[in-house]
Amino acid sequence: MNGLKEIKKVDEVQNIVGANIRKKCKEDNINLMNLSEEIGMSYEYLRHIVSRGGKKNLSFYSMYKIALMLDMTMDELCEGLFEK
Repeated sequence: MNGLKEIKKVDEVQNIVGANIRKKCKEDNINLMNLSEEIGMSYEYLRHIVSRGGKKNLSFYSMYKIALMLDMTMDELCEGLFEK
């Protein structure tokens, strides 16, 4: 690709971030309802974000709040996005 980085499609990004959220919640036994309340996001919206094939966009600020509440770094939340 002439030295340029490949840009992932939005659905790939959503799936990766959603999977990282799901994984952390499962590891730490955190329920999505409680997480949604902590970050001020509706449960339904959060559920769509973390579902496989979820079609909801996630703002940077929402990602920050999720990472903070799950005690993750933004790097951990985005793990897998920048791998070839």
